Amino acid sequence: MSKDSTTAVVPDEAHPDHSTQDETSNEAFGQVVDDEEQDGPPTIPKRVMQSVEMFMAQTRSGSIPSPFWEKITPEHVSQVIESNDLETKLAIEDRQKGRYFNVVYIILGLVALGFLVLTLQGSNPDLLEKLITIVLSFVGGIGAGWGLARTRSQDR
Repeated sequence: MSKDSTTAVVPDEAHPDHSTQDETSNEAFGQVVDDEEQDGPPTIPKRVMQSVEMFMAQTRSGSIPSPFWEKITPEHVSQVIESNDLETKLAIEDRQKGRYFNVVYIILGLVALGFLVLTLQGSNPDLLEKLITIVLSFVGGIGAGWGLARTRSQDR
């Protein structure tokens, strides 16, 4: 027979009891069985096929949902959003306070350096030069370390 003559389901002569079941299960899935394909694998029962189709649809759309996600209500989502907003506001305030303290530390350092310059300017200029060199080297090292740490944290 040609492949174009695939219009009917042919019952298996060896198992006459299953011919009606095979015919209805094939029609339920909209399948048309070719005469040459009767030697192939047996048809899959309708209940098994439905469960396989449901599983495939779930895996195609993503992971199988957990019972935990079914219990989440809109109130829970609102609480999570409010908590996240509060955390964001606290993080912003913390950064602002950190900047404030950095400015205070810089001002205190400049005041201390100015005091050293004023007290040692007339009495011991060689010592003043060495102290200024040491202090500026120390401040430069702190600045370089801070800049390097900030660059590395931004790269991550």
